[in-house]
Amino acid sequence: MIGKLKRSLCFTLIAALALSTIIFPASAFSENPYDFSDTKGHWAEEEIRLASCNRHTNGDRWVNGYPDGTFRPGAQVSRAEFVKMLAAATYLYPYTDTAKFLHEFSSYAKSGEMLTDMDGHWLTKEGWTQAALDFGLILPSDYPGGAFLPSQPATRLEAAVMIVRALGLVYPAQQSTQEELPFTDAAAIPQELRGYVFQAVKAGVLEGYPDNTFGGSKTITRAEAVAMIFRALDYMEQGIDREIKVFVTESSDYLPENEKQRIKLNLSVPAQVIDGTIYVSLRDIFASYFELYRDGGGISKMIWDVEQQQLTMDSLVYILMAGAGDVRYEYSPYTTELSQWSKKFPLPARMLYGSLMVPVYTSDTPSITDIWWNTQWDEMTKILVLPLVPMITPSS
Repeated sequence: MIGKLKRSLCFTLIAALALSTIIFPASAFSENPYDFSDTKGHWAEEEIRLASCNRHTNGDRWVNGYPDGTFRPGAQVSRAEFVKMLAAATYLYPYTDTAKFLHEFSSYAKSGEMLTDMDGHWLTKEGWTQAALDFGLILPSDYPGGAFLPSQPATRLEAAVMIVRALGLVYPAQQSTQEELPFTDAAAIPQELRGYVFQAVKAGVLEGYPDNTFGGSKTITRAEAVAMIFRALDYMEQGIDREIKVFVTESSDYLPENEKQRIKLNLSVPAQVIDGTIYVSLRDIFASYFELYRDGGGISKMIWDVEQQQLTMDSLVYILMAGAGDVRYEYSPYTTELSQWSKKFPLPARMLYGSLMVPVYTSDTPSITDIWWNTQWDEMTKILVLPLVPMITPSS
């Protein structure tokens, strides 16, 4: 059974590495980017221009104008529209390698939960509903009876929750529900969601109004949605360095040095360097196990927990649990439950374009080497070499 599961994981991960592209549908929108007749002098003119032009390095744009040459910055944004804007801006495109990976291992896909009113909706037909659910951008439990009500205007509070999830700040949000909020209407924010507002404000995504209120129940306009998402991208995309090349090598005692493989990772998302720490996608690291070791180096289970934003790689003797804000590494020769061998990363994980980014190297925090042994970094060539130990020792 485990061998069959390993082969399934291997096939899925290798297939997920093949990049796929989709055309961002124009539908009722204009193909002419950023030349809008009704945004001249608008407070969000620059954000709208960049969002509708080449905000992404690959040229994709995540918002469009209308055929009459307007953008309609003051028009309300529906829940469905906001989900699509946020998902497109953060590369949670349907049918891509990221979407395929999430759908295969998402706890949502295995839960049987569903939204009850999305069959036949354009968001579902275009694949955005599934992508958002598989990542955890939206959860069926968010809505009474699982009714998403896609045409209902999105509120500032709803936007804050979705953006915090997109940024991978769920764990910090859950830990900061008791934090004081600098708003006179803070009492109107549900206790379980206060941490989300706190993190959205801390990340610079949302601000209060001049009267010092948050206005969580107020609906948002197209211009406000663009500005919020733009600020979220500024936070998410910190330190991206597309010149960094990552190699993985076998790190094991049963092979002579000259027989150990060295493989260049085909990074699905670029590496990041923040405060001297290098972050690499954990999903890409997982995939490399299947190239380096037979049977995937002993990996027997993988789960993406949409509620906790935690990716778990489990084997017979190791568990690597990574959630944005909390990363733990467990080892026990007798059980897969938490043990005294547990080690916690000294730095939090991050989220980038739907991928969990974990710290793999920093010169200032040597304890990272307790998890990633003998990592080598050449600042001149921007080459990172990450030795990977098999999850279990292969049988002779």
